[in-house]
Amino acid sequence: MKNNSLEEIKQLVYHGHFLESKSLLSKLNYDAIPLEEKIEFKILWYKTHVGLHDYETVLDLIDYTIESIKQSNMEVELLQVLYLKSYALSYMNKLDDSLVVAKESLKLIKDMSKKRQ
Repeated sequence: MKNNSLEEIKQLVYHGHFLESKSLLSKLNYDAIPLEEKIEFKILWYKTHVGLHDYETVLDLIDYTIESIKQSNMEVELLQVLYLKSYALSYMNKLDDSLVVAKESLKLIKDMSKKRQ
């Protein structure tokens, strides 16, 4: 069962209400969130902070999350986080770094495609 708070936050992020989503995210008890929803929580957290232009914080936590996801073999979630990292880097005008992340994402997509064949 989806956490109603996460659904509400997802709608706030979708509509660009980042201050409200940040407030709701801060009230959630991360440890109480079911494991399968923790990645979604993190992605909403990243999108909120990117929306608020808090890129350095986002990049630090994205790098940490990427390592965690790689260890868990959660490729789709990894692609989502790599996209957010590329997005944040492009907003910071670090276009070369953003391109490197985009190429890493493309390689991951190709690898996933090969596994499914």
